[in-house]
Amino acid sequence: MVTLSIVIPAYNEAERLPPTLTAIAAYLGSTGLDAEVIVVDDGSSDGTAEAARNATGVAMPPQVLRHEQNRGKGAAVREGILAAEGEYILFMDADSSLPIEEVAKLLPVAEAGTPVVIGSRYVDPDSIHEAQRWYRAAISRFGNYLVQRLLLPGISDTQCGFKLLRREEGRQLASLLTVDRFSFDMELLVDAKQLGLEVREVPVNCYYSHGTRLRPVWSSLQTFRDLLRIRSKLRRGAVAGQATPVLSAGRRSE
Repeated sequence: MVTLSIVIPAYNEAERLPPTLTAIAAYLGSTGLDAEVIVVDDGSSDGTAEAARNATGVAMPPQVLRHEQNRGKGAAVREGILAAEGEYILFMDADSSLPIEEVAKLLPVAEAGTPVVIGSRYVDPDSIHEAQRWYRAAISRFGNYLVQRLLLPGISDTQCGFKLLRREEGRQLASLLTVDRFSFDMELLVDAKQLGLEVREVPVNCYYSHGTRLRPVWSSLQTFRDLLRIRSKLRRGAVAGQATPVLSAGRRSE
């Protein structure tokens, strides 16, 4: 079994993905970390899968899974997690806004016994090195406020695309996901909460990419709809073996 599986969901990322894969290969080469890379092409039309297979500077080509149609980031991450063979599973974004080097902050926490370790852009105010456009920052902050009020009190950043899961718990959480798009992070953490799993936030450095294809208003409406759906799931106690741990900001849930 490899130590680390790196899952990268990608949709029309033929331009930004290869530099990310090259950076990952360089990091793995310098650290000697035994890892596999899984790219899940979520129905791209720009040759993302081919770009992943042909990325330069990558000694071991990534495993590439492909959806014929776009199904959403949550669906791509779920498939990648279920295909992963590593003892620990990291999922990260294709644009490398959260660089692979940040895994060195999360991995020791997981190795010490925490099953769900999540990167946070908001625990440390100095973590963000390139400011978001003001409207995106405002939407992000307001969204986090709603999530903390309605779903996950004490977690400062549910949507950071840099999360590390122990394999057993990661596969369990992936199998419970019903949200296919960007709000899957919230559902994953709610399910972890109901299962009584410890969740710990770790500050990570973030370098925003301004080439994002998200439509902020439409994405926000979708997220709010999903938030209500996940809240209903939480109230129903829809996850077997649920517990109700308390989540403390910037630290962990017990």
